[in-house]
Amino acid sequence: EALLRIAARSRRWKDAVSILEQALCRVESDDRLLSFALLGEIATIYDRFLRDKEMAVEAYRRLLEATDGELAPHRAAVEALARLYEEQADWPRLADILVRLVVQAESVAARISHLGRAARLHEEKLGDPAGAISIWREVRGTEPLDEGALQALDRLYVASGDAASLVEVVKCRVLRASAAGEVAGKRALLLRVAEISERDLSSLTEAAVAYQEILDFLPEDREGLGA
Repeated sequence: EALLRIAARSRRWKDAVSILEQALCRVESDDRLLSFALLGEIATIYDRFLRDKEMAVEAYRRLLEATDGELAPHRAAVEALARLYEEQADWPRLADILVRLVVQAESVAARISHLGRAARLHEEKLGDPAGAISIWREVRGTEPLDEGALQALDRLYVASGDAASLVEVVKCRVLRASAAGEVAGKRALLLRVAEISERDLSSLTEAAVAYQEILDFLPEDREGLGA
């Protein structure tokens, strides 16, 4: 930190990196915390002061390889690399680093957020809808009725023509609409269940069940009665 303050006053950031690299070479192999601290300062200088993204990425990778996944420097390196990869539009490496963010998430909400980010990356940047589907399914493994996951899977299954998976997702969206008291939304979703069941799955029984559920809470619904 003292070196950073001196470098800040003199603006001699490259000299500071050189001194830190020399110090790193002299660190005893068992003094891991000092190594982590020096690597962190090197990465910080490249990232924040020299604005050299390539060298910052390299420094953060060195820190990532040197640290244990449970240590704060490791987590900071992962977060920094995610930011830098996104700025560089390095989508494959960002996808890899997001896996680490998911692993180190400290709450269910953070885990779902990182998974959602990874799923959108696979769909929108990597052109990998199958990968996106797999990740959204992982979200549902944590939170079965997550609305973001359900909406995304709805869209992806429509695009892929996976009617069996689509109808299961739409049924889950019915449950959410019902719990939220969204009568019109629930009706529209049940109609979709009926249509998919009848048209794509040739299941008149499932279609009839969906129509009957509409009549159970909207007995005056003529379209439902007509079914």
